[in-house]
Amino acid sequence: MGKITKIKLQETSKRANIFIDGKFKFGLDIENILLSNLKLGQEIDEARLKELVFKGEVSRLLERIGKFLAIRPRSEKEIRDRLSQKLYKRELSEFIDRVKLKNSVLEKLSKLDFIDDEKFAKWWVQQRNQFRPKGKRALMVELRTKGVDDEAIKKALAFLGSEKDLIKRLTDKKLKTLQRFSKKQKKEKTIQFLLRKGFSWEEIKETVGLID
Repeated sequence: MGKITKIKLQETSKRANIFIDGKFKFGLDIENILLSNLKLGQEIDEARLKELVFKGEVSRLLERIGKFLAIRPRSEKEIRDRLSQKLYKRELSEFIDRVKLKNSVLEKLSKLDFIDDEKFAKWWVQQRNQFRPKGKRALMVELRTKGVDDEAIKKALAFLGSEKDLIKRLTDKKLKTLQRFSKKQKKEKTIQFLLRKGFSWEEIKETVGLID
């Protein structure tokens, strides 16, 4: 049994440090402090202390992952990997189960709709198509690397138009940068460019054959 002797706001986040019997014990976000009705002079037994410390770690990780997700949407694998990285670096109280902590954070993120590989895959394909167009094979490799399953990838790729149209568009754009080269060089450079974009020879040979 211990007594809350101090609740000190942290300077750089919406959290506070909780002191028990004059010693720092854990940090907790303001929302959980209010929901838990914590106040100075309150007696805290060991079971309650463990519960509050666990909540504090969950909220801290959610805050860190929130910053990670603010940059761009993430696949479930990316989120799991980042959580593992944060937990590996974090020194936790001996009574906190790391697996349980990680699963609690993932569950909350899922409820908040931050974990959805189908939505992530569609976003990824749309962004690539708009800013850095690639062939479906290249996109599939990228999404598999991010842990997205084939069914979700298939649904995302279904939003793309014809590969033939994309190849023509990319070829025309590339040729504008190759005006000073010979016909042979234009073809060679365009072929290499399209292959790097994830298209096969069978897919590009017709368009490349029209280069003059």
